[in-house]
Amino acid sequence: MKQVFICGNGGSAGNAVHIANDMIYGISKKFGSGLKITALPANGSVVTCLANDEGYENIFSYQLGVLGQKDDVLIVLSGSGNSQNIINVLKTAKEMR
Repeated sequence: MKQVFICGNGGSAGNAVHIANDMIYGISKKFGSGLKITALPANGSVVTCLANDEGYENIFSYQLGVLGQKDDVLIVLSGSGNSQNIINVLKTAKEMR
């Protein structure tokens, strides 16, 4: 089964985490029937490590580069579409397809 990755900044990060929760459990309460989805802003330790070591603009692309595989799905949530970390993760996803 392919995976879904979802990300965003600020309120969109909160929405990404909430959507992932709903897709894992809320979509169906039957054991094992949820969607395989990862919210990239959910792990504060990973986000702050990458921001510190690789730059905030790479917090999502580095995670996708490790966790993602060809033909996975990426959903980005953004009010402006201009955040460099959103642009970079979209470039990473395109390179992986």
